Amino acid sequence: MEQIRSRKNQYILHLRALAKSADARREAGEYVCDGEKLLREALQFGAEVTSVLWREAAAFSLPDGIAQYAADAELVEYASPLMHSPGPVFTVRIPVMRLPEPLHRVIVLEGVQDPGNVGTVIRTANALGMDAVVLTGACADLYGPKTVRAAMGALFRQPVLTCTLDELMQLLRANGLKLYGAALTDTAQDLRCVPLTPAAVAIGSEGRGLSAMGRSSSPCSRARSRSMRRWPRRSSCGRSPAPRREEGVRCRSSNTGSGCPCASACGRR
Repeated sequence: MEQIRSRKNQYILHLRALAKSADARREAGEYVCDGEKLLREALQFGAEVTSVLWREAAAFSLPDGIAQYAADAELVEYASPLMHSPGPVFTVRIPVMRLPEPLHRVIVLEGVQDPGNVGTVIRTANALGMDAVVLTGACADLYGPKTVRAAMGALFRQPVLTCTLDELMQLLRANGLKLYGAALTDTAQDLRCVPLTPAAVAIGSEGRGLSAMGRSSSPCSRARSRSMRRWPRRSSCGRSPAPRREEGVRCRSSNTGSGCPCASACGRR
């Protein structure tokens, strides 16, 4: 195992470049992570770990083929994308994504720019058993350190695809999925009354919700739908009412901006 003692070491510079630059991540085909728990999860769920920078010494053995380095605490913290990093810092190969077939339940994020929001949605989608998360528009970088941190290991388990709107529509048509756009409008249906399997739900950016292009791309956006500004005391489909907004429930977008999937959707039955 190589001992690193200088901030000018090429591996240290490489880790810092991966943390700072999406272009560097794309060029290298890998991204940087931090923490022993995350490293164990990456190995457990089959992520391709390419290198590890240990703090002082290896905490446990690794499979053959993974480059290993060691450095003191100050240098590990310098190389890490986290403040006060406990280490280890490690790199993971960006996978070639293969989505499960067929798709039944999909979350679409359009233009969600906060990496913490993107990572949180990916983690939540994984916990709910979603088949895939699709990023389109100007979303935060999927493999940026803040997104990776917020996903808390879900990136190793949850299929996530980045694509254009045209590619998204092709994907939905190929799988026979309806597309619902989350929005708070007078023409929105109560999402609790909408059949969501097979379907995709699109969530727009924090500030503006779904773009005009995103709304017009949806086959649902032209449908007639029932008006709903607030949570009804009882939904027309007979499901239990949600808490009133005045009681602290905020239904905006991913953070959320102007449309929340827990509130309403424009869609075609």
